[in-house]
Amino acid sequence: MKSRVLDLQNYMPKELYFDIVSDQGAGGLYLVIAGDGSTTFYYHYCSTDLETDRVETTEANFNNFTDFWKHFTSDIKWYCLHPLYIHPELRSFIKQQLDNVSWKLVKDDHWRVMYQRQWNKVLNNPAEYYKPLR
Repeated sequence: MKSRVLDLQNYMPKELYFDIVSDQGAGGLYLVIAGDGSTTFYYHYCSTDLETDRVETTEANFNNFTDFWKHFTSDIKWYCLHPLYIHPELRSFIKQQLDNVSWKLVKDDHWRVMYQRQWNKVLNNPAEYYKPLR
């Protein structure tokens, strides 16, 4: 992960690759293509502390999706988040990742089924099911 966030106004186009929400926040990962054709991934996440109403925004650049994924899955319960969109190029990889998670960490059967259902829906519905705003 780079320490400096890209100025997105100088980099176009950008394409949504991953969109996720939870009851504490939401974030999106974008593939950004520079004028010279090079690419990077830009992640923006906004969270809210529900007790204090404090809002915190996090932005980061990643050289590739693998670097982002290492960061994202550093939270052992990453799969308890609610995906809204997964780019078709990422779907088979994320399906494999979900095959390796420990669903037993989610003690409540209702919530476990709900998380699994949402991942399944987003991974298997046509990409047009969710039309991200640009």
